[in-house]
Amino acid sequence: MSNVSVSDVWPGLDFSWVPSDLSALSYDNCTSVSLWEANVITLASVELVDLPILLTVEVFRDGLTEWLGERNITQPADKELYAYIYWDYYWGEQALWNTIGSYAETECLPELCPLLRWQGNSDLAGRGMLVNYIIQASLATIYLVILAAIRLDRIVPRENDRSFLSRGVIAVHQTARPFLDAAIFFCLAMLLAALYTFARGYDDDTNYLTTYSAITTALLSIYSAIPAILIHACISNQHRRKKWRIFVWGLIAALAIVVAALYLYMPSRAKKMTEQELENIMFNSPDRQFFWDSGCLNRGAVAQMDIGIKVLVGALFGSTLLYVVFALSYHRFQPERLSPMRSYWWLFTALFCLLGMWVCLGMFIYLRRVMNANSGNSNKDHEWSFGQVLGLVTWAPVLVELAYIWKYGPRDGLTGQMISPYLAVHEADTLKHEEALSELVPRGYERVHGE
Repeated sequence: MSNVSVSDVWPGLDFSWVPSDLSALSYDNCTSVSLWEANVITLASVELVDLPILLTVEVFRDGLTEWLGERNITQPADKELYAYIYWDYYWGEQALWNTIGSYAETECLPELCPLLRWQGNSDLAGRGMLVNYIIQASLATIYLVILAAIRLDRIVPRENDRSFLSRGVIAVHQTARPFLDAAIFFCLAMLLAALYTFARGYDDDTNYLTTYSAITTALLSIYSAIPAILIHACISNQHRRKKWRIFVWGLIAALAIVVAALYLYMPSRAKKMTEQELENIMFNSPDRQFFWDSGCLNRGAVAQMDIGIKVLVGALFGSTLLYVVFALSYHRFQPERLSPMRSYWWLFTALFCLLGMWVCLGMFIYLRRVMNANSGNSNKDHEWSFGQVLGLVTWAPVLVELAYIWKYGPRDGLTGQMISPYLAVHEADTLKHEEALSELVPRGYERVHGE
């Protein structure tokens, strides 16, 4: 603190109107205080010359009004207010700045938070991505109902039945594999993007993730595996390319483990940081996003989501471990006792995924709504972006094939997926064709020719 008083700097001005304790400042409304504090927080470097001086003078005068009125003291002139502001910043303890800032951050958060330029996480939580998740979950639910009914022999697909419902059942059945492939690649893309996001935050403090970004990145990337697991379970008895499937699911499991570990380690990493490191993160983040984190974050919702993510991770990996133990037990011990359970294991898995899928989606919508309540026009979660539109295209091929097979039937629909001279035929027709050929072959022909 300097020994230079305000009268020493401005000897020709009267400062008898200044309260001995600036905590006496009070405000009838938070509009100007919040705007001033938002300017201070979001400035790249807080210097007196960077601030709108007229706003600073206005905020100072508003805070003095009640105190001066109670003592019948005349309002000071603007030049006297500015002179005191200048002295307080360069020679004083910056008590004025701290007082106004403290008042805004304790009494005016509802007005301050929307002004802090919080941007959300549009890459994962934008409006287009929300539509994307809802479309995928809705399709997965429809596919589960129909595929489960087919596998349990509640519905028998009949190609010669051209009713609306029958064509829909066949279309869903024959597009299950394209839908599974799309869901798997969407899951891989989400997990790889999450891995890159977390790794970049660990490597460079300027890219350190905000709490909201960390939660949405972890939740949605791990959630993206659930619809894929659901569809995989429903058609697990019809899979081909077994080695490819094992490789893909192994890759998904490995990526999910790494993403979960990076997310779970974040609180421990923050606790190990020095005050200087934390301050660097606060002030070096673009648009000072962490100031919103520190004052405007809904801590209750964050705690609930953190528990939800841990339960999700535990449930997914716990059920996977249980399945491995069950599979080993089935082959090594008494399979006849486990056979009934094995026959319906796919259904338990699918129903478990159905519940988890909609619970996770509900958690995300809840978090998005709660966080957006304290945001302003800078929040990009309300916007559509080019990348979000591209994300919606993920399901376009599935919907196109679904519509085509529904319209023209499985033969034409599946043949349309192949290039000439190949075409799709029904397995029953192939067997009939082979039987007809066998009747035309003379007796003893196979024995003589070794065929």
